[in-house]
Amino acid sequence: MKQALLLLARLFLGGSFLVLGLAKVSGDPIFDGKPYPESFSGYVQDTLSEDGHPVGLWRPVLQWVVRPFPGPFAALVGWGEVVLGLSLLLGALVTFGAIWGIFLMTVLQLCENPFGGGGPLWTKVAGLLGHGCVALVLAFLAVHGAGRFVGLDAVLFRRGGRPPPRPVP
Repeated sequence: MKQALLLLARLFLGGSFLVLGLAKVSGDPIFDGKPYPESFSGYVQDTLSEDGHPVGLWRPVLQWVVRPFPGPFAALVGWGEVVLGLSLLLGALVTFGAIWGIFLMTVLQLCENPFGGGGPLWTKVAGLLGHGCVALVLAFLAVHGAGRFVGLDAVLFRRGGRPPPRPVP
């Protein structure tokens, strides 16, 4: 039962990341009617505006590293989501892919600091749910070796003809 749930979570997240990543890489106007690289640049500008609330130490990174070069960072996000989606769908290098996904979710959470600014507490908690829940599911996939059953990790990590080790209980 646990393996079936992990497989379902892996396939659902993999498909979601693949679709979003392909839309970003192709430049589809998926967010605000603008092609993705332009939309990404606007997202960074909005995050740095008075209404945006990036986590304290993250503001200089956005301001001095990401804002001057939005194109390469937009490509990194889009292709990173494509690779993560393929990793999860194929069950190949799932632990590595999940760690990349956790990093990506953490970076996005740092940009959208839910505890900055005003507003009721429920809006702050809701801000954590999106990226935080995805990061938690990715952590479970990584810890439990979700690619080692019904995935290419079972083949990649086979040792001397023996079956791969069982996932952590």
